[in-house]
Amino acid sequence: MAADVASPVSYLTKNLGKPGNNLVAAVHKVATLTKTSPRSVAYNLFRNAIRKGRLPPQEYFGYGLWRPELTAADRAAYVSSIQIRRLIKTLIATGFHDASSLMNDKYSCGLVLTANGFDNPQPIAAFSPDRAFGRLRTLTSPAELASYFADPNRPAVFGKPVNGSRSLGATPVLAVLPGATEVGLGQGRYAPIAALAQEIALAYPRGWLMQELMVQPDDVTDLIGFTIGSVRLVTLWQKDGPEPLYAVWRIAAKGSVVDAVTAGPRVIAKVDLTTGVVVHARTGTLLDGRIVGHAPSNPDRPLIGYQIPDWEKAVGLCHDAHRLFPGHAILGWDIALSDRGPLIQEINAHPLQDIYHLSHDRGFCSPDFLARFATAKQLLDARIAGYGKPVRQAEDEKTSKI
Repeated sequence: MAADVASPVSYLTKNLGKPGNNLVAAVHKVATLTKTSPRSVAYNLFRNAIRKGRLPPQEYFGYGLWRPELTAADRAAYVSSIQIRRLIKTLIATGFHDASSLMNDKYSCGLVLTANGFDNPQPIAAFSPDRAFGRLRTLTSPAELASYFADPNRPAVFGKPVNGSRSLGATPVLAVLPGATEVGLGQGRYAPIAALAQEIALAYPRGWLMQELMVQPDDVTDLIGFTIGSVRLVTLWQKDGPEPLYAVWRIAAKGSVVDAVTAGPRVIAKVDLTTGVVVHARTGTLLDGRIVGHAPSNPDRPLIGYQIPDWEKAVGLCHDAHRLFPGHAILGWDIALSDRGPLIQEINAHPLQDIYHLSHDRGFCSPDFLARFATAKQLLDARIAGYGKPVRQAEDEKTSKI
């Protein structure tokens, strides 16, 4: 792929950055909050570091394990992100029953959802120097991508890496007028068309997908602004099929378009699974954040008590779509709130649980959750065993004996 000199200015967020490592400041802040000595705080941090399920310091401080009101059982329910990933892995079947790669491919996963009748943001175009996207319009060079961005007849799109996560590399690309040399990225941000195309081409040669730019219901926009957020709804397979485990509404920081963790102080709101009502919300961590009652973009409307529209439909959507993937006992669904109802924005085979810890103020490995995970694991093993060996594997074994 031909490459011009890359622009020194970046218009996309391409990494999460490094977590804060000022442990001395954190120790002294906790000492002040708990009215104890820094030595006592450091000792408790050390005890956490050597216990089973130990958390790294940034998680220990961020999840509030330093709070004296927590019991030993409360603290035991918090385990590190690495250990949670290991737990999630036990809830995914191996071999061809594992659809993680499909879910990570935003284009292919969208095709599967659409083919099975599950609404999701529809693709409009894509960039890749190598990959084909069927009949979807595909741009193969920075020049072609820039020409597409400059086309006054194209619709506004939301672009993201085909294989990406955590909103990195994602941005709206708004419509343009004839002859434009810059394009809007939302919230008053603009980028030179040629520089944006060059950055995308250099950063995402595996593919950058452009989907329809979703329109939220007017009431949602009035509450949280012109942002692109989602409700994370996690489902867990139990005896009667997939059922919701928890839900969190992620609301973008003021001035941001997406709810990325890198975009500033976003709000994460706990949602009641039965009613779809927001019951608690906060921004930041338990150390440097605060509880909030309003979305960042509209301080005049209460967030607490807000009823998320079409809640029953959103839950039913995740319940039914989960059955497409019986090799996965747990899945995280990013549900977009659109003017045509809830849409499946993405499926996460390995959902991270930091937002659960912060929004629910509770450890993910609590006794009741662990019991449900054990049930889910037993049911998963029984399903896979019931499917028997793949036909092709049986044929290969038969051939090898000849």
